[in-house]
Amino acid sequence: MAIPTSTPIFKFVKTVVSPVNGFTTIPWAISPGYKPVAGHLYFYVEVAYSGGEFVRVNPTDPVIDNNLFLDTNKYTCNIMGDIYYRVVLSDNNVEYFSIPEKIGNGLNRTDLKIVNETMRKKYVQMVKCTGIRGYLLRRKDWGTFCTCYDIDLGNTPSVTCPDCFGAGFVGGYYTGVEFWMEDVTKGGTERRRDGETGVEISHVKKSRCIPYPSIAADDIWVDAYSGDRYKINPESVQEVFVRGVSVIEIVSMEKLPPTDYLYNVPVTTEAVTGTIGWMTGFGMVSYQTDMQSLSAPGVFRTPTPTPVPPGPLMQAAQYIENTFTLGENSTSYQIVRVDSSSTLMLADANTIGHLDQVIGFVSESATAGDQVRVINGGNIVNPAWTLIPGATVYLGATGGITQSPVGLSFVQMLGVAVTATRVLVNIQRGIAQ
Repeated sequence: MAIPTSTPIFKFVKTVVSPVNGFTTIPWAISPGYKPVAGHLYFYVEVAYSGGEFVRVNPTDPVIDNNLFLDTNKYTCNIMGDIYYRVVLSDNNVEYFSIPEKIGNGLNRTDLKIVNETMRKKYVQMVKCTGIRGYLLRRKDWGTFCTCYDIDLGNTPSVTCPDCFGAGFVGGYYTGVEFWMEDVTKGGTERRRDGETGVEISHVKKSRCIPYPSIAADDIWVDAYSGDRYKINPESVQEVFVRGVSVIEIVSMEKLPPTDYLYNVPVTTEAVTGTIGWMTGFGMVSYQTDMQSLSAPGVFRTPTPTPVPPGPLMQAAQYIENTFTLGENSTSYQIVRVDSSSTLMLADANTIGHLDQVIGFVSESATAGDQVRVINGGNIVNPAWTLIPGATVYLGATGGITQSPVGLSFVQMLGVAVTATRVLVNIQRGIAQ
């Protein structure tokens, strides 16, 4: 039996327009108590000019089990900027409509310009100087219930569940989005008593960010360079806000130990669009122009998740920085460098000319001429490794790794062995011997 379409299933729908590229991001949330009838939930986004008919912008490309849509089309509107979005939930071919949300959230034109310019300047500052690039994994609070969780019984989801990672909903976390943080305090420590293990030391720090998309307690922020993961704490401070709209916030984060089960949450990211890496058009709401009509629908696109490589690498976090052409055959986990012809070749610590040319690990086996992805941060798991946990990992011979660099032409640190089969990648400058 279908729920009446007048039932308020949606908790909220927001409209966010980037001051950098003008794309509109529409995030939403539905009630955690909503139980899907079908195995997957399909979402459609519709747009309309005030008083006009709604036009579905992704009729053949719905958002599946996610809560974020990127509209790359730019609309013309009058001086009031009265363009509205609404989200349609389709569950087992029954549609439920959200309340339309106006671009601008009620802010006047002057306030919108102030907000946009404040955010633009802060974003550029973080990207160029003060920020740390990372990925925000937003914890699910709705969706298909995991078998380890029953909302009617009120039991607690298992924190080691491989299907929900303690969130209670299948998948546990939404697709990651690029999210910059700026450290405002040195990493401190907080001592607290644990009944089983005695004294536990947790690393806590505060960071400044632009809260779009909005962040919440228990979300995860992943450092794109070191691979470290931080859990967002409940408290946050609105450092800059305009007319009640938060523009810049300071959040408290707790660093997770490398053994935490949340390191198993796979990192997938939105397809990159727009300028200077602003992937999903984060920013504050704004007008596009002062024309009198709504432009005809253009090309609409839903952000397409880019999956991490299949196989053992899926067991831990990793970050694919780029795709290159191979100049010679290679196998998974080998170390590569870029030669003068911009192709990948195996790195060798016995060849002094390869000093400081290492760019990372290849993610899969391939032959010369193939396109491969290179990983230069995060965690890599190779079941064939037999490493000494806690010891440094160095570049070895012919694309291999070693923990005993004696006798090599140079020493190039690649990271630290967390377990016998897992390396936390942290490539450093080489030293000639």
